[in-house]
Amino acid sequence: GGHSVRLPKRGDGRHKGYAFVEFATRSEASTAHSGAQSLHLYGRPLSVEYATAEEAEDANLWRDASKEGENNKERARVRDALEKRAKKQSSKTREVEKARER
Repeated sequence: GGHSVRLPKRGDGRHKGYAFVEFATRSEASTAHSGAQSLHLYGRPLSVEYATAEEAEDANLWRDASKEGENNKERARVRDALEKRAKKQSSKTREVEKARER
């Protein structure tokens, strides 16, 4: 079946350390998810999770903006929007962690 892989990169071109893998069917995704639970890469266990709806939407936006023929301005717009959302989510996570410490 068909699938796609996206490895997000930082501004300096290095990979962020995670990837999005899209499968053609739920069955393929489930089989891959189950099989990857015990995998290691460079001696480290892989953490394999299903993407949230928001993460999947972000991955789709990035994929669509990265298609061949799209201009750099559109890719930059999508990248900036996704980075803004990630920063906002990170801020919310820190607030929750601080509240738990109290």
